[in-house]
Amino acid sequence: MLRSRRSGPFWCGSRTGIDAQPVIQFEHVTKRFGAFVAVHEAHFAIGEGEFFSLLGPSGCGKTTTLRMVAGFERPTSGRILLDGRDVSRVPPYKRDVNTVFQQYALFPHLSVYDNVAFGLRSRKVGAAEVRRRVGELLELVRLPEVADRRPGQLSGGQQQRIALARALVNRPRALLLDEPLGALDLKLRETMQVELKRIQREVNATFVYVTHDQAEALTMSDRIAVMHAGRTEQIGTPPEIYHRPATAFVASFIGNANLLPARVAGRDGQRFTVDVAGAGRHTVAADAGPELHTVPNGTEVLFMVRPEAMMVSRQEPAGVGGRVAVTVTDVVFAGPTLRCVGHTAHGAVLTAEVGPHGLSVAPQRGEQVWLSWAEAAAGLVPADVTGPTGLTGAQPLVEPSGPPGERI
Repeated sequence: MLRSRRSGPFWCGSRTGIDAQPVIQFEHVTKRFGAFVAVHEAHFAIGEGEFFSLLGPSGCGKTTTLRMVAGFERPTSGRILLDGRDVSRVPPYKRDVNTVFQQYALFPHLSVYDNVAFGLRSRKVGAAEVRRRVGELLELVRLPEVADRRPGQLSGGQQQRIALARALVNRPRALLLDEPLGALDLKLRETMQVELKRIQREVNATFVYVTHDQAEALTMSDRIAVMHAGRTEQIGTPPEIYHRPATAFVASFIGNANLLPARVAGRDGQRFTVDVAGAGRHTVAADAGPELHTVPNGTEVLFMVRPEAMMVSRQEPAGVGGRVAVTVTDVVFAGPTLRCVGHTAHGAVLTAEVGPHGLSVAPQRGEQVWLSWAEAAAGLVPADVTGPTGLTGAQPLVEPSGPPGERI
């Protein structure tokens, strides 16, 4: 049985995530390399027991952010707090965090048992305590049977789990993971995503995870910080990030999105009317939040519908929230879905993804079809692609509404 932090290697508090006591806090942290700004004004907190992911493309600053927590880089300005203590200038070996890298760096000449025990022995922990805690960790990662093997005798997934066990055995306040699944093949990677989240839940530890894989972040995270060009574009739960993107970058980077320039034409109660470039005038359900009361007519926005929320038909549909005729330019078979790409008479490009029963016969290139969507599937995104920084990220001007099953 896993023990609490007071009696064993793990702690199991009742509160996790942003509602819990912050373990890591960034206070207006900026990191420069000469004239290049790698991280700009990072300002957010990571709660105890939270699985927090730093997500973004290569060069966005996510690994630099993680390295500043680990102590391998120092902030140019701002502070990093660990349990309320400023560690911005504290060397890595004096910080109560451990890091797991993509290359697991297991000692090839030592057994699995000795690899996991290495940190405890370095701290002069007694032999009986070492046996107990190493045994617990090997049980946790479900590999007690490989204790006597060498790392070279393990699969990639097994090595990854042993690296986790070695990093967790010293009871770190936070575990930092820099794309640890990047070297695994797709199937094993998907399996290890589930395993990694299971381990995090069982120990209720704070995990800070760096990845460029959107599906990976959505699968495992309690919250995600989406980064772009050194800036934190948005922070939120996976459903918030996906359904309510704060910027055009977030909308397009997390999954796929049809984003068309639009202009607010008016508001009637709980509905906005917008003029969409290349797709005519459409109605979008409006959130009643106070941030919407100040949106004037003429505001430039982006009209968003996710491809999976679009329906394809050969006849003009009736009774839907929005529809537009397109000429098919590409049809891609993607296994469980069929991706249909088309352009409107005004040149706007739209993509729809339909399931195997969405169409009896796939459309052909050059054929005209109708794309349609429910009103609840459409949303508006601010036209400013840079986006704000901050703890929670800005909310979109209008979020998709309706029951969760209908939201895009």
